[in-house]
Order: sequence, then C-alpha cells, then structure tokens
Amino acid sequence: SFVLDRMKNLEQKSAILLIATGRDSLSLKRTYGQALRRAESSNTMIYTVSMAQPIVQEWLPFPDPTGDFRIREAQNTLASFAQASGGLAFQPQFAGQYAAISQMVIRDLGNQYSLKFVSTTSNVGGKLRKLKVEVIDTDIDYDRKPDKLKIRHKTGY
Repeated sequence: SFVLDRMKNLEQKSAILLIATGRDSLSLKRTYGQALRRAESSNTMIYTVSMAQPIVQEWLPFPDPTGDFRIREAQNTLASFAQASGGLAFQPQFAGQYAAISQMVIRDLGNQYSLKFVSTTSNVGGKLRKLKVEVIDTDIDYDRKPDKLKIRHKTGY
C-alpha cells in the first residue's frame, strides 16, 4: 500500500516487482483486504516473485503438518496481488529460474495494449466497479482457423 501510494501520481506506465515470501510480519495499519482493494484500484501493475519454497517434510526431524499449508497460503497471497493489479505471479522452484523472471516482466510490459472506458454513471460511492474484457476468436496466424486468445486484465477499476 505504501509503494502504491507513492506511485499513484506518476503519469507513465508503472509497475512493481515484489520479491517476497508472502508472509506478512509488518502490517500494522492495513489489513490484507484493504491492501488488495488498493491494488485493484491502482494504475500500477504488481509482479510478484515468491521466495517461499514448499518444505520437503521427509527432511525435517520433526515434520510440521501446517508448514506446507502456510507456504501455499503465502504464495496465494502474492498471486492475489498480482491478479488484482493485472500483473503476473511467479513461483520459481529452482534458483536458475529467477534470472528469466525479469526478462519475462520486461517483455510483458512491452507487449500490452491500453483500453479506456468512460462510464456513464459517475457516482458509485467509492465501490470498485467490476470489469469484464472479452476477445473474440480471430485468425491471427492466417491459417483460416480461429485462434484462442488469452487476455489478462484488471477485474475492476
């Protein structure tokens, strides 16, 4: 939330590369829900890289049955911020995968289109407006067959 607040007045396209475990140990002023709503309403895309790794239970002297659950929960937290802002979530499993992530983020930022929508209703009482974007199947590779296109977008504004 702090970084999103600092970036809200930037005029150019903005993005955050968040490298974290996904475990919250410092939030005193905002809840997860408040921070997620802030990400949804922001014009800044968040790309998350999870540093949390699943625990191989056989390697532990005293297995922790909830440890794997906590790691998955943390990874899902990071993924929810990426999805809410229109970004991507990365969960690398091996050290060698980290090097490719920055290149994928740069490529993703360079291959985007912007759509503008102006609502006829001006007053929604500060609520998030839901947004659905669909792309019809089209032949982009000219093989006379419709291609299935995937679209990633913010779910609201």
